[in-house]
Amino acid sequence: MPQDFQQYFEDAARRVLVIDDDPAILRFVDKCLSDAGFRVMVADNGFTAGLMVGAFRPAVIFLDLQMPGIQGSEMLKYLRSVPQLSYIQIILISAKPADEIIEVCVQGGADSFLQKPLRRQDLIDITNQAYQSTVAKHMRFDETRTKEAAEAIAQE
Repeated sequence: MPQDFQQYFEDAARRVLVIDDDPAILRFVDKCLSDAGFRVMVADNGFTAGLMVGAFRPAVIFLDLQMPGIQGSEMLKYLRSVPQLSYIQIILISAKPADEIIEVCVQGGADSFLQKPLRRQDLIDITNQAYQSTVAKHMRFDETRTKEAAEAIAQE
């Protein structure tokens, strides 16, 4: 594994961004995931979250569907439209019925969802799964990049 790739995961992959307009949800998720060893940042609206994504480089985003201003579904659409952010695992959170959340997941490209009220162990479990998916995506990307570089050198 290349050194820069390994360093990225040691430094950044356990980063989680939580986007929700409910301060109680933000505190709860922050506490649960921080105690589980994740670095957590919170944003109470989509605009602030959009500014934080590039600087914080989260591996996982928890995204509330219903927020004032930029809706969660709009934020999801934006995140999935930027190729450099495709590695991020996005988990929708909502009090909506599961079938409605699943529809948004499928249409918008979210990786998973949790229904409110959130439970501590569910948060930890799904975050660990998402983290593992991020690691796997980066490993595939790195292998592809290495293979493409080797082929380019061979053609010279």
